[in-house]
Amino acid sequence: MAKFSLNFIATGLSLFINSILMILKIVVGILFNSVSLLADGFDSLLDLIMSIFAGVGEKMGKKPADRDHPFGHEKFQFLLSLAIVVFMIFSSYQIAEEAISRLINQDFLVFEWIILIVALTSIVGKFFLSYVLFVIGKKLNSPSILSLSKNFRSDVIASFLVVGAIIGAYFEVYWLDPVLALLIVVVIILTGYDIAKDSLPILLDRGPPEDIVKLIEEKGLECEHVKEVHLVRLRRIYDQWTGDFHLLVDEDMIVKDAHAIAEKLKKKLEDTGVFKDIVIHIEPYNSEESLKR
Repeated sequence: MAKFSLNFIATGLSLFINSILMILKIVVGILFNSVSLLADGFDSLLDLIMSIFAGVGEKMGKKPADRDHPFGHEKFQFLLSLAIVVFMIFSSYQIAEEAISRLINQDFLVFEWIILIVALTSIVGKFFLSYVLFVIGKKLNSPSILSLSKNFRSDVIASFLVVGAIIGAYFEVYWLDPVLALLIVVVIILTGYDIAKDSLPILLDRGPPEDIVKLIEEKGLECEHVKEVHLVRLRRIYDQWTGDFHLLVDEDMIVKDAHAIAEKLKKKLEDTGVFKDIVIHIEPYNSEESLKR
């Protein structure tokens, strides 16, 4: 219940604050001809969609395993994180197209105080959202909420760029507005890359780093009668690893004793908090046929 409540808070705050900021930035951006503020406004529109995705992803990802999904639904969140990246790429294209058009047509921003006030409001709102969602995402261990937090952090930078464009207009450096809009595109793309870099390896079942494999080998060799650990195959779920490996024991051991060793090792590994649902295959050890890797 507590986790659901935190997820509800994260989604609700994102929807509420982004709705207000989106309307302010798009309306003021159109009325006062600021492409950087308008770009920031459309980015907030995408943030609304992302907030909904994050809420759905968190709820779906926590569903227990079932017959159709025996390994659980955790990857659903990472899939939605990639959907967020697609929306970010789409918004970047729209912003870049408009900014280049403004540069070519010499259609520039004229300074107005209301534009500066809206941009500063956006900075405060997005910084608050980024911090709150980071705390909630860490507590829930939610990739989709953490992805949203990263995106809002980039939005803070984007809003600072809008402020720079407005100050430029005040000093009659009018070309700053479309140029800084293009910099906002770069910020969005880099954030999207950061999110994709975290999500793709998990969706593609990239294997564990060497220290995780060594941890299994060390824990296994601590057990009496264990001669070798090999064929470690793991994939990540959230911040834990699940999968299987082969445990080679004295070839003259009876099945009951070998099974007891495997169960003891399984518990020892899962008690570390690093592993989940580990499957251990028992094999008789033969030094001439060792498949150590």
